[in-house]
Amino acid sequence: FSDTVHGLSALPEPLGAMIQAGISQGRLPQVLDHYARLERVQSEIHRRIRLSLAYPTVLMVIMTVLSFLAYNYITLTFEKIFLEFGVNIPDLTIFVLYASRILPWIFAGITLVLIAIPVLISGIIVMRYITPTVYRIPVFGPLLTTMKMAQLTRWMEIFLSNGIPMPFALRFTAAGLHDGFSSGGWVGARV
Repeated sequence: FSDTVHGLSALPEPLGAMIQAGISQGRLPQVLDHYARLERVQSEIHRRIRLSLAYPTVLMVIMTVLSFLAYNYITLTFEKIFLEFGVNIPDLTIFVLYASRILPWIFAGITLVLIAIPVLISGIIVMRYITPTVYRIPVFGPLLTTMKMAQLTRWMEIFLSNGIPMPFALRFTAAGLHDGFSSGGWVGARV
């Protein structure tokens, strides 16, 4: 079985295994339909995540630009006026001036995080290089864990229901996860 799957090396390993299982079980159309549904579901999840982050990201980009403009053209002007008059500045004014220096950088950081999340999820940065630390990030970590567990159960269901032996199903599922951290335990699994 393993040798035949390696003969389909031009395809991703999980897809090659599915094709081989479909051929050997005489159910190739059903297996490919199952695979296509799995890919559609994953694409839809990624699309929804990107869309749900689009509005806050655009809003944060606008806020970042506006806060940098306000700092450069308003805050610096007021600081210069206060220094020229040589008066003692009230504590609240000092706080506002200090906050206006930091706020653009905070907005820029939040914007970068909002941009990074869909980039990571969409796979532009290869998922196998995600470290265990990413799984501990609030909101994003549990979301990624849930996605990977759903993906794992779908892959295993497809492989096992199509007659692929458990050790091969585990290995192909791990390859299909595209994530070294979540698939690491499945590669060496034995039945």
